[in-house]
Amino acid sequence: MQATVPQHGTRKIISYSPLEVASVEEMMEPNKPLVKSVLPLTRPKGPSFEQIDEIECRRQERLEKRAQALLVTVQLNAATLAERKLIKAQMEFDREKRTALQTVYRMARAEEFRRTHSTSPFLTDLAAQSERAAELDRVRTTEAKRLQRQIERKKNELRTDVIVKACTEIDEAEERRKLHRRNLQAVRLERSFKDVMKAEFATSKRSDGSHAGSHDRSLNSTGVSTQRVDRSTASAAPSSIPHEESIADQAAKQQSPPPRSSPGAAPPSPQQSPGASPQSPPKDVPVYIAQRQQELAEKARLEEIAKQERQGQLKALE
Repeated sequence: MQATVPQHGTRKIISYSPLEVASVEEMMEPNKPLVKSVLPLTRPKGPSFEQIDEIECRRQERLEKRAQALLVTVQLNAATLAERKLIKAQMEFDREKRTALQTVYRMARAEEFRRTHSTSPFLTDLAAQSERAAELDRVRTTEAKRLQRQIERKKNELRTDVIVKACTEIDEAEERRKLHRRNLQAVRLERSFKDVMKAEFATSKRSDGSHAGSHDRSLNSTGVSTQRVDRSTASAAPSSIPHEESIADQAAKQQSPPPRSSPGAAPPSPQQSPGASPQSPPKDVPVYIAQRQQELAEKARLEEIAKQERQGQLKALE
């Protein structure tokens, strides 16, 4: 390669190695124009100081013009390539922008379509919805009937309990009345027995002539004491006399009230000898009376509690 460098109106030829390849910087450098070397490879690389003629000068000028034209061409090609790259980038950007706008537009249209058609009656299965509503109605009706049956069963149970308790209370009251009647009957029998014993004792005393006066006095004294015993027996409660309770218990075991007897008739009690004295009450009569009173008070308290419970159940039923 050769290049000419002007220096004080003269031209000098600078030789380059033909194996060297000109770079872009050398092509852009005005002091190192691109020229072809026509020298053989055996020539030295140093500058040549030979004078060239007009033909060589014209050839060098043509080479310089070609180099300048090549440089202009390279610059134009570079500018054209840069412009093409810019246009390509702009077109790519426009294409991506257009694609993005189309995507946004499609999404907006799809959302609008979904919003406008979300309340459409054709989107639901009317048959399935009707079956579902019928099933829910059936389940609700079944549950209401079950609750109604349960409430009726509870009411019937409470009503039955109230009736049973009322009947039980009636039976208990009837039993108490029967027991009271038996106690009264036992008291009457005891009085009749005492009267019979008095009569037999008086008869036996009258038959004995040697002791008539003493027998009369003893009979009178016995009559007074018997009358006192009768008054105390009549004034006392039936449940406060232990031997009367024992007689009532014997009558209850027989399951039938004893028949009434007149004062002159023989009582259905164990026979005693004429000289025998009437049965005397036990020594623990006050203790028995206290126990009996406690039992009656406890029973009355329980009856009052049961009555209050029944009233509460009746109010709940109402």
